[in-house]
Amino acid sequence: MTRTPFTGGWTGDFVGMRSLSQLQPGYYGDLQRYPFNNAVKGGLDWSGNGRGCNILNGWFVVDKVSYALGQLNAIDLRFEQHCEGMAAAQHGAIHWQK
Repeated sequence: MTRTPFTGGWTGDFVGMRSLSQLQPGYYGDLQRYPFNNAVKGGLDWSGNGRGCNILNGWFVVDKVSYALGQLNAIDLRFEQHCEGMAAAQHGAIHWQK
C-alpha cells in the first residue's frame, strides 16, 4: 500500500493486489474504495477537505516507483476515481520523492 503524505488537505491510498508486497509499475484496474476493496484486485481512495466517496470505482497506473531498503523512495502515478456510480471522474497525478 502507498499512502500519499497529507498535503493541501488531501490524502490518497493506493493499494495493489494482495499478492504484491510492494507496488510495481503497471495498471491496477477495476478498483473499489480502500479499505472496503476486494484484496485480490487492490483499492484506492483519494479524499480530503471534507470531500470523499462512500462508494467508488476507478483505477491507477504506477509509471515509476523505487524503493530503498524496502521503503518507498519515489513514485509517479496517475489515477481516476468515480464517486457514487457517477460518470464524471476525478483525475489526478502524483509525483513524490523522499
